Amino acid sequence: MKLHVKTLLVITVCMSLLWSGGSEAHAAPHRVQEKTVNRTKQEIINKWLQYKPMGTSFQYMKTADIYEVEPQTSTPFAPGRLKAEYVLDGVNATNFVRYLAGLPDDVEPDWGLHTQQQAAALVNAVNDRLTHYPTHPDGMEDVLFKLGNEGTRTSNLSMGRPTFYSSIIHGYMSDSSPGNIDRVGHRRWILNPAMKKTMFGIAYSIEGVPYSSMYAINKERAEEVKYDYISWPAQGYFPEEIFAPDDPWSVSFNVDRYDRTRTEHIQVALTRTRDGKQWVFDSEDKNKNGKYFNVETGHYGVPFSIIFRPDGIERFHKDDAFHVKVSGVYDKAGKAVDIEYDTVFFDMIPEVTLRASSLRLATGETIKLNYRTTSTHLQAANVQFKIADPEVAAVDAEGYITGKKSGQTLLGVENYFQNYDTILIDVEQPSSDDNVSSWAVTDYQKAKSNGIVPYQYDQSYQTPITRIGFTELAVRLCENILGKSLAEGQSPFKDISSIEISKAYANELISGTTTDTFSPWDNITRQQAATLVLNLHTALTERTGSGSPDINTAKITFADDANIAPWAKDNVYKAGG
Repeated sequence: MKLHVKTLLVITVCMSLLWSGGSEAHAAPHRVQEKTVNRTKQEIINKWLQYKPMGTSFQYMKTADIYEVEPQTSTPFAPGRLKAEYVLDGVNATNFVRYLAGLPDDVEPDWGLHTQQQAAALVNAVNDRLTHYPTHPDGMEDVLFKLGNEGTRTSNLSMGRPTFYSSIIHGYMSDSSPGNIDRVGHRRWILNPAMKKTMFGIAYSIEGVPYSSMYAINKERAEEVKYDYISWPAQGYFPEEIFAPDDPWSVSFNVDRYDRTRTEHIQVALTRTRDGKQWVFDSEDKNKNGKYFNVETGHYGVPFSIIFRPDGIERFHKDDAFHVKVSGVYDKAGKAVDIEYDTVFFDMIPEVTLRASSLRLATGETIKLNYRTTSTHLQAANVQFKIADPEVAAVDAEGYITGKKSGQTLLGVENYFQNYDTILIDVEQPSSDDNVSSWAVTDYQKAKSNGIVPYQYDQSYQTPITRIGFTELAVRLCENILGKSLAEGQSPFKDISSIEISKAYANELISGTTTDTFSPWDNITRQQAATLVLNLHTALTERTGSGSPDINTAKITFADDANIAPWAKDNVYKAGG
């Protein structure tokens, strides 16, 4: 194929315009609705991995670590200076929530405002009062106070939250308190399409209370952002960890397209897909501690926002979908329009819990700690194990724990956005008279790793076990596999009062030695144990939907077959099959 010189010249010019930063080349506008509607869970998880906080708990910003120059909260007052990585942690939190809303997630730190934001935090910390209008502390230089005063008036402010990430996620973006729900102003400033830069500051009061600031009114973005509305939680998939059930929803409308002066007929219908439950909101819903609705047109970022909060939602279920319909909005041509979209909450960060509640180790013994999670998206988690007393036991990053010396300690597991889960570790010198038989060691270690063997029963393996002991272990196994407690019931046994026995009886795992006697301290017989194990298999098969209800019967006849009770014979041969 031949190209004429003229054709080649045209192509060359066009390509140079595309590739150069010349005045004739323009970036495509950012379109919010297109960003959120088809977003996948994995894309959100990948963005979380890009912007996740510096630590799993919200205690990683300790005063001894975060400052290049520490603030002075008494005369002579000084604002101090943060280390850059902690400022960037706040910027990452900002960009993550903007990404979730469909906005450009390229906000940058404005280092020129660092001293101002530190001064803003300092003024509130010295006064020990959170306010946008602070009083002048005695002894503070006028220049420093004026700088801090300017910072408080142009910032989102927080008190009591020790990291910028927690201030943004649990504070500003939540805005659920009675003093903030009517306008969700902190949220709207962060979700302002025009924002391009921000800056953070933090200082501690004499009592150790953290006060922080986030510069919020930046409008330096040159790029065009096209949107009909900005919703929180956003359209499409949305991580449930970032939005609490009692947080208010908000929809901010583009005032270039919609009329913010005609609001009297606006209503919202929120429908939960799984059960059809519907909440309808209008101007009558003004309970700031419950069901709430408001239309707010003040200048907080986008100056036209509809705010609504449903009541009666305690938690979100897996992939809980909600349909939002906003009616009574008018466009600039005077036409009434309805806005509709769907939000689906999903578990972005799997909750991690240890399968064991306690563990006994011999000195020198190593066991792998297994845990259960609520999601398969484990790459979003940052599971960390921590031991309270490292002289008693040690744990590595993979969850292998080793007993070091006699004593007790606590082991905890951490993950983002969840409570600290702990178990008791009891370390003792090994005993030679109660070891596990060699043929059972492999299965014993698996059971111990999965939390089936609590520390009080992890001993005396060459000694018979009582009926109550074996039953308690069976209940623990069942609850461990199901991941929840068994239902309790009324036990008929007069010789024992035990929650575990009541659970076992109510769930048809056991029967008594008579109609009202359990004989808890008698040693369990092999035929009683076989029956209980078969009952346990039946219960787990029915409740988990896995495993086979049919068990092969042993094809041999035991030498002591005549000693097996008729009521137990079928179970014994199935257990032996």
